[in-house]
Amino acid sequence: MAAAKSIIFLAFPLFFCTSSVLFLRCNAVTETMINDICKQTEDPGFCVNILRSDPRTDGARDMHGLALISISLTSILVQETVDKIPDILKGINDTVGEQRMSVCNSDYVGALAKFRDAFSSTDKRSYGDSINSIRDGTNLVIDCQNIYRRNDPIAESPLAAENMKVFKLSGIMLTIISSLG
Repeated sequence: MAAAKSIIFLAFPLFFCTSSVLFLRCNAVTETMINDICKQTEDPGFCVNILRSDPRTDGARDMHGLALISISLTSILVQETVDKIPDILKGINDTVGEQRMSVCNSDYVGALAKFRDAFSSTDKRSYGDSINSIRDGTNLVIDCQNIYRRNDPIAESPLAAENMKVFKLSGIMLTIISSLG
C-alpha cells in the first residue's frame, strides 16, 4: 500500500507538469499559425523571417500577442528610419532633395505616431481603430515614397528599402488583426 501511495505521489506532479505544458502550448502561437498567416501576405518568406527574428514571438500566447509584436516590429523600424534621416540629409546637396527628405521625415514621424496608436488600440482590443491607424501610418510612408515620383526630377527614394519593409509589415499587421475580429 505504501508503494502505491509513493507511485501516486510521484506520478501526480509528473501528470500535472505534463498537462500544464500541453495546455500552455495549446494556447501559444504555433509555427502552423505563423505559416497560415504569412501565406496570406504579399511576401510569405519575409513574414515568417521577420516574425521568427523576434524572440517575443515564441512567448506569444495567441494571435492578439502576435499582433502586438508585429506592430512593435513596425514601430521599431519606423523609429530607426526617423533616426537615420538626419544623416541622409547631410549627404543631400540640392534643395529638391532636401525638401523631399524633409517631407519623408515628417511622414515617418507621423507614421510612428499612427503605429503607436495602433499598438494602443490593439492592446485595448479595439481592432477597427487599430486597422485605421495602420492604414493611416502606411499612407504616410506611401507619401514619402511617392514624393520622389510626383515631380521632376523623378528619383529613387533613399528610403525605398525601408518603405518597402513598412509596406510588407503593414500587410502582416493587417492580416493578423483581421483574423482577430
